[in-house]
Amino acid sequence: MRAAFRRVVRTISGAALLALCQCSFLVDLGSLDRPGRAAGGDDGEDSPIDGQAQDETDDVVVGDDGDDVGPGEADDAGTNATSDAAFADATPDIDDASDQRAVQVGPDAAADVVTKDANPDAGAFDATVDSGTEAGSGDAGHGDASVDGSNIADLVAFYPFSETSGLVSADLSGNNQTATMQGATFAAGLHDDAATMDGTTQYVSLPAGIVTGLTAFSVSTWVYLNAALKHSHVFDFGTGTTTYMFLTPANGSTKLQFAITTTGVAGEQTLNATTALGIGGWQHVCVTLAGATGTLYVNGAQVAQNTAMTLNPSNLGTTSNNWLGRSQFTTDPYLNGKIDNFRIYSRALSATEVQQLYQQQL
Repeated sequence: MRAAFRRVVRTISGAALLALCQCSFLVDLGSLDRPGRAAGGDDGEDSPIDGQAQDETDDVVVGDDGDDVGPGEADDAGTNATSDAAFADATPDIDDASDQRAVQVGPDAAADVVTKDANPDAGAFDATVDSGTEAGSGDAGHGDASVDGSNIADLVAFYPFSETSGLVSADLSGNNQTATMQGATFAAGLHDDAATMDGTTQYVSLPAGIVTGLTAFSVSTWVYLNAALKHSHVFDFGTGTTTYMFLTPANGSTKLQFAITTTGVAGEQTLNATTALGIGGWQHVCVTLAGATGTLYVNGAQVAQNTAMTLNPSNLGTTSNNWLGRSQFTTDPYLNGKIDNFRIYSRALSATEVQQLYQQQL
């Protein structure tokens, strides 16, 4: 009887031991399903309660695959700050709302320096003043014809005057409004060359009707004056001394002034700054008109505004005398200085856009 009892006990003990070993084996196999779990308690998933702060190093194995490609990578940016920095895009190109997630395909940091916008505009504004060409350093210079308009149709004409010689200057707006150098020459400008006039009889002529039909407009340009001669003109578009619009660095009261009229001097509607345009350095000047509001800017800052304007370029008809550096009035002096990056738009630029043109020296 006792012998039989001992055999039963041994049998039961052996079965229990075998079951215990099998359970232990299954537990060990279960741990193999989660190889990222660290001895310090981090299970490989970065949540505030699972040991993230205790062992971030182990997370490199399962949290960051080292490839910053696809939307999934945006989620692992916080997984391991040190290792992720090697792969994350150091300067993501953000051009629109859909690009806000800093997801960059392909090699990071080094390659992006080559392909990113030389003057990134950070956000929606990149689609307003900069076309988003994203073509390396060319985006910052004269050669990018779409550097100043989200829609190239906004540009009526763009003259960078980057030629080194010759009798004409190209229009980079795509509208083929070629400028003719009437004695004016090319010399060192804001970036490359600029239209240069000595105050005698040198000027630049633009095609007839260049502002015909415009009800809203902007003229943006850089000017370097050797002297602020009263009644010399940066630009003057008109047909004689009755119908015209012009910008003078110094009017009879020695103030920067824009004027437009269809009835001569007596009918001029004006924008008057409080001082003349400065000499001996590059100055950015911009005139905008939309509806009844005309605004004059110098170096990105508003210096004059008139909210009772009733005339616009369309009222001038087809102008035949469209000049840079020369006035409709034969007794007025010619401009003594340089003009660079001369642009005409078919809409009024915003104050923010004007500021960007100035800050980026466009």
